[in-house]
Amino acid sequence: MKSIYLVAYYFQKPAHDRVKTGRPGWMKDAANTSWDEQVAITRNLKNRDITMSKIILDLANKKIVRNAWRSGADFDELFKYFNGNYPEQTRGIMLQLDPAYYFTMFPEQAPQPAPGSAPDFVMPPPPEVRVVDTATHAQ
Repeated sequence: MKSIYLVAYYFQKPAHDRVKTGRPGWMKDAANTSWDEQVAITRNLKNRDITMSKIILDLANKKIVRNAWRSGADFDELFKYFNGNYPEQTRGIMLQLDPAYYFTMFPEQAPQPAPGSAPDFVMPPPPEVRVVDTATHAQ
């Protein structure tokens, strides 16, 4: 299956207009900075994506290609974060790629049958089990 990637870029900027950006070291104080997040969905990674992005997720294969923010995070954790913040992009893609995975991660979003109707998937009845009595009876 051809991969589809979620690529996340982060840009640091002054937190407000009162930050004195002309002073050396202004970015070292966390109160002076904030981050902008830009997310893109793409089929092909470019050199810029690989060198400039902080996070790249391979959605088709459910793998982390790059994680420059949190080295301990796994694919599920990162996917939950991006789905929570960008559901329009991630939900539609993952429902096309692997709906079972998506509904495992977010069971509350799984389609529910209408009340009183039969569910779409019905378990077949178990095969009939026959018990054969092989004991002979003396008459």
